[in-house]
Parts: sequence; C-alpha cells; structure tokens
Amino acid sequence: MNLFPNIIDASHQMPINEDCKSALVSYSEGLVKAKSWALEMLDSTSKSRSGLLEVTLSDLGFFDQCLGIEVYPSNGSQEFTGQYCAVEVKRKVLSKSIDLETDQKYSLVHPHQSLRRKKIGYDDVDFLLGVCVPSECTHQDVQEISRKVSREFSMEINVPKCYVKEKVLVKPVHVATIFSVCSLLALGIYGASVELKLKKVPRSEMKRSRFEDVIMCFSLTSNYRRLVTGRKSSDGFQSLCGMRALTIVWVMLGHNYMWTTNLMLTGRPKQLTHTFRTLQLDFILNSWLYVESFFLISGVLTSYSVMKHLNANHGKINVSLFILRRYFRNLLLLSLIIGLAFFLPILSSGPSWYSEVDPELNNCVQRWWADLLFISNWYSMKKICISPVSWYVSADLQLHAVSLIFLYPLHRKPKLGFALIACTIVVCSIGIGAVTYLRDLPPTIQFTIRNQKKMQDVIDLVHLRPSTHAGPYLIGITIGYILFKRKYSSMKKIGKMLGWSASIALALASLYLPYNWKMDQKHRPVLTALVAGLNRTTFAVAVAWVTHSCVTGNAGLVEKILSCRLLSVGGRLTFTIFLLHSLVFWVRLGSVRERMFLSHYNLIYEYIGNVFLTVLLALPCHLLLEAPILQLEALLFPEKAEELRNTSVANTTTVQGESKTSSIKVCEKDVHPEYMQNIYINYPEKKNFNDKSYTTVVFIKTCDAK
Repeated sequence: MNLFPNIIDASHQMPINEDCKSALVSYSEGLVKAKSWALEMLDSTSKSRSGLLEVTLSDLGFFDQCLGIEVYPSNGSQEFTGQYCAVEVKRKVLSKSIDLETDQKYSLVHPHQSLRRKKIGYDDVDFLLGVCVPSECTHQDVQEISRKVSREFSMEINVPKCYVKEKVLVKPVHVATIFSVCSLLALGIYGASVELKLKKVPRSEMKRSRFEDVIMCFSLTSNYRRLVTGRKSSDGFQSLCGMRALTIVWVMLGHNYMWTTNLMLTGRPKQLTHTFRTLQLDFILNSWLYVESFFLISGVLTSYSVMKHLNANHGKINVSLFILRRYFRNLLLLSLIIGLAFFLPILSSGPSWYSEVDPELNNCVQRWWADLLFISNWYSMKKICISPVSWYVSADLQLHAVSLIFLYPLHRKPKLGFALIACTIVVCSIGIGAVTYLRDLPPTIQFTIRNQKKMQDVIDLVHLRPSTHAGPYLIGITIGYILFKRKYSSMKKIGKMLGWSASIALALASLYLPYNWKMDQKHRPVLTALVAGLNRTTFAVAVAWVTHSCVTGNAGLVEKILSCRLLSVGGRLTFTIFLLHSLVFWVRLGSVRERMFLSHYNLIYEYIGNVFLTVLLALPCHLLLEAPILQLEALLFPEKAEELRNTSVANTTTVQGESKTSSIKVCEKDVHPEYMQNIYINYPEKKNFNDKSYTTVVFIKTCDAK
C-alpha cells in the first residue's frame, strides 16, 4: 500500500498520456474513499504469497474481476474499465548460496533429518504477476510505470500484454472455416440419406451413378461404421493401428508434462525442477523420441504399397500422382486445423494467454502458407504455425517425396537398394553428429538443461530437419520390402527371445542413455556427437522388430493387444488427434487463473481430460473430412480393382500339400469401394490369420454388394 502512492506521485513526471494520469488520480482517490471499484482493482492485483523459500513467487491476481470493473462518473457515462496487465519479473534473488540457520522447532517438519543448514542457490528467478490498472492507460504507459519501479527495486520488469474486455471480432478466416465445416456437415448428412435410400432398393435393381458414389464417400453413417468396426487388414497390418494409437498416447503424455509445467504458473517450481531431473521421468520427458515410430510406420506402409504397385504394373508408377495424393490428403485436414486455431481467442482467455497461445496464432497469421506448402520444418520452431505438429507433417511429406529414390532400386536390384539405404542412414547420422559437434550441442532434446539457447538449437537445427528422421524412415522402407517378399515366416523360440531382448535393450538405451547430459555433465564432444547420430536410429530398430514380429505372426500376446478393436479405432483417429491435441492443450494453459500445484496425480488428471477433449474433437473432424478424403482417394484411384476389371481370376494354391484351382467371375459394374470384398482363395478354417497355410488374397469387386 505504501508503494502505490509513490507510483501515483511519480506518474506526473513520467511520459504517459494525460488520460492515464487522470485515471490514476481517480484510482487513488477511490482507494482513499474506499469505493468498491477501486478496492476491486486493488484486490485484483497480485500480492505476496507464502512459499518464497521454495521459489513460489508468481501470483496471477484476479483476472476476471479486473476485466469486469466499470467506473461511471456522476454524469452517468462510462469513464474507464479495468485493465489486466501481465508483468514478468526477473530479479537477482541470491547471487551466492547462503546457509539458513533454523531453529529447533523446524525439526518437527522433517524429523528424520537436520535442517540446520539448508542451501539456496537460485541466481535468476522469473515470475509472473498481474496488475489491474485503468483502461485509460495504454500498454506503453504501463511499461513506463514498470520501468520506474524496476529502477527503484533493481528488477528487470517487462509488461508483455494488457487485456481489456472486448467484443468478439469475426474475421474472414472465421467465416471461411464455419462455411467449410457447415458444407462438410451438409454433405455428410446428405450422403447418409442417399445411403439410406439405396438400402431400400433391391440389389438386382440397384444402379448407382458416379455422383452417388462420390456423395456416399461423405456419408456420416458409413464413415462411422468404418471407424468403429473396420475391416481386418488383408495384409496383416492391423497391429500397426495399435502401434500408432500407443505412440500418440505417449507423445501427448510427454507434451502434457512439458507444457503444463510452466515454472511461472506453478507452485513450488524448485521441487518441480528437482523431479524433472530424475532418471525415472525420462520415459515421459523423452516423448519426442516416440515420433520416430510414426516415421518408421510411414516408411513401412509406403514401401509395402509401392512394391505391390510396381509388381502389378511392370515397375511403373506415376511419380507426380504419388506425391500429390499424399500432399492433398494432408493439405485439407491441416487447413481445417489452422482455421480452427483462429477460434481459440473466441473460446477463452487468461493471464498467460499472451505466452501460450498468441505466439502460435501470430505465426499462423504470418506463415500459414509455409504449413500448406509443407516447408515449415525449415523455420525455427518459434516461427511455425501449429508448431508441435506441422513440422512433422512437412518432414513426412518430404521423406515421402524422395522415397522412390530408394524404392525403385529395391524393386529392380535389391542389393543396390539396400546399399543405398545403408549409405544414406550412415551419411545422415554423420550429419547429425557433425552439427552437434560443431555447435557444441547436447545429443538430444533436454528440457531441463540450463542453457535453453542450446536446447532451442537442437530443436531448430537437428530435430526439425527431414534428414534427422531419414534413418527411421528408411528402416521402415526396409521392413516394408522384407514383409512384401516374405510376409509369413515362423521364427524359432530362441530367435524370438534374442530379438525381443535386443529390441528392449535398444529402446531403453535410446531413452535413458542421454540422462547424464540432462544433468549438465560434461562429456567428450565426440561421444556426444556419436550419441546424437545414433539415438533415433537405434530406437527405430527397436520399433522395427516389434513391427516385423507383429505382421509376421511372431509377437504372440503383443500382437493380440496391438490388434484389439479399441486400439484399432484409436489408430484410425491418430493423425487427427495428433493435429488437434496442441490446440486443446493451449486453451487449457492459456486459461489458467491460479497457480497450479503440480504432482504426478494432478498431471495425469490433466492429461486424461486433455486426451478426452482431443478425441471428442477428433471424431467429427475424422468423420467430416479425413474419412471422406480416404474414400474419395479409393474411388478415384482403385488400382487393385482396376487390375481385375473384366477378367476372371484363376489361382492355384496349396493347402496342407493339396493343389486346388479356383475361378471367380469378377463383377463388371462400378462398385463403391465400401463394397469391395476380400475373397480368400482356399482359406483354411483356422482362427490364426497369419497361419502359414494361408496362401493368397485377391481383392474383387463383387456383384452381390449390399
């Protein structure tokens, strides 16, 4: 209370506007007269809190009360309103470690250890305060006042943002996004009605136009049915859906820990820092490594599908179409996510909105085109729109575009292809090590190291680049080729044990080996470069073993778990969840009104809520856009079905040593992809889909489609 009159007096000598000076005088007089609005304004301003010895310095004030203040003079017109300003403070708390002599009574707090000597060694502490001032003061005025205070108290004070209650402004991007969503919803409902109408028509009289086929791709009921039930993959890749689902679960868990633990928004940040530097938490904090599973699975599926296409088309493929199909598939969904991001300021606000949400939205305003051209990973993470996910989509498309350089040689001359892949992995690993060595960087992303500039360099110069993830992607291409050539193979028990042991060992080494660097321990630069170059690739090798074992039927219980229906549904939603989850997290963090006490229980509680809301948003996005895109692609480019059009299939198979021949007449009508049947030629009556007795699967447009 003694500080405020001094500020009022000093304001007359400050270069601030006259309206602000007049409002501050009214504020001072209101406090003297104990007016309710003035007391509310003072009450909304931060105050000293308990927990200073645990470096609990932040206090956010009362955000909503401040914005709700309205001051009316005697004539009835509004004079000014409350304005909430976020104030970041950085002060030298203790230049040297000191000893705190404690009294005997403190032994009651920790009966098992002496508190006679307690070290405190924080040099610089950042904390966040909230100040409520009249709206007549501009942001520049508040900054001038803060500079005066900073000189008086030897602090570094910055006022990054001031908030006032404003009307919601509808911008063109909002109109475009709403129009797009409403159009997709109308198409989905219309498609469902067309589907319902066609179900009432007898099969013998059913004649569907091309237009009806296209509309059916948007049907909400069909897309929901495909999502929930799905067809069992004829290639045995059902377990990959489970792997994708578990990967996104761990990625979101890591993001939840890293993003929620903003030290300026938490109580007891000292304890939090100690917890984050423990070995056990590396399983969560190194979640950035799990993204390599996405690159590996992408490589597997790309390799397998291209090999099948090249084999069926005499080694020919349309390169432009190969790239453009992936480009437009990702473009439409990413555009929708960017449009939805601009609705965040309409949904919520808060004291830390300026630091959690505004930078991302500003990046979207300035560089949305980089996302849609899929080159955002060549910018700094701090300059990317939807930065946690768009870099991955860009890197994946870039690797997809160059994958044919390796797939063509694999198809024509496998030895040459394998040699090219091996050389590329080695070169990319050396490149990662060289950047790490020359710039003296830590080997991996470590959020707890003191030098945050180096951590940012690891992200911008290493993690975002496609060459960094070429190793996992090319290992995926190799696995895809092996599965194409020898998909069904049984392994001996000793081979399985050795393979699983090696896989677990490599995964644990990748996760926990960089721990010493997290503790800021010094190592030889060559060793650091070696760990940086091999870390991602070794983790990808571990995941590659799991992938190969599951698809070939050698994973046992692991395969059954990864192929269960719940994970299969999650796997189909993974891409949409991945794109959306950062928006949900940002709204939560930007809306925080009070300091959060962070414990593992509270963090998991937050995590479950964030996951639930993300899935809830991902479901309509998938049904309205992602699923129709996939169905339209199948309708426009049915390569497998075109190979069988107007032909009969004669196939000789061997079941339990007996040779048989089957001939099937292929339907000559155009059939929607939904009704393409998987016909298993001489499939033995065994439950194990990956049984060695199974020999052939052909995809046929059947005439008895329902």
